[in-house]
Amino acid sequence: MTDGDASFRGAFSREMEQYNVSIRVVDFYSFESLAFIKALKKRIAILTYKIQYAIEGQLTDGERSR
Repeated sequence: MTDGDASFRGAFSREMEQYNVSIRVVDFYSFESLAFIKALKKRIAILTYKIQYAIEGQLTDGERSR
């Protein structure tokens, strides 16, 4: 019996039900996980833009990348 095995998951679920522990399984492609990844990507893009803007603001006009 291994962690990914169906019989292990079933036995584990039954044990947790005895103690009234709810198990929440979140799939990688579920809405919640995708929403988290999407928000993280947006935040990283904003921070990257701010850093780039701050660096380019300190450069002379000839050195700017735009």
